Amino acid sequence: MATQNKTPAEYLALYAEGWTKGDVDTILAATAPGYTFDDPQESEPVSREQFGAYFETLKVDIRLNQGNPAPESFMLLSEVMVQERPSGLVAWCWWEIPELVEGAGLIHVGPQGVTSEKIAYYQ
Repeated sequence: MATQNKTPAEYLALYAEGWTKGDVDTILAATAPGYTFDDPQESEPVSREQFGAYFETLKVDIRLNQGNPAPESFMLLSEVMVQERPSGLVAWCWWEIPELVEGAGLIHVGPQGVTSEKIAYYQ
């Protein structure tokens, strides 16, 4: 569950830190109860409870498909745009797992942490 007493902006920063480091515990620490991760390669959105297993599978798939040694950062984030809304924040970003895959993400953050992320792949 998300750490208490953080602002939506702090939850978003923690969430981004988790993705850039490839640290599932940090990602989950930034999420709210009911969090979902919507990856179009999955048959349905991944729940917060399923996310740890999803993330470990993702890391294995990356190791199997990446010919080069892992970079310092698991994921690079750029072109981040954040909009304030009455319910919290909405963020859009470009993400890249270097030399493997890239795409865009749409992230919703409320007072209890990140509530959802929906990603798309660039091909």
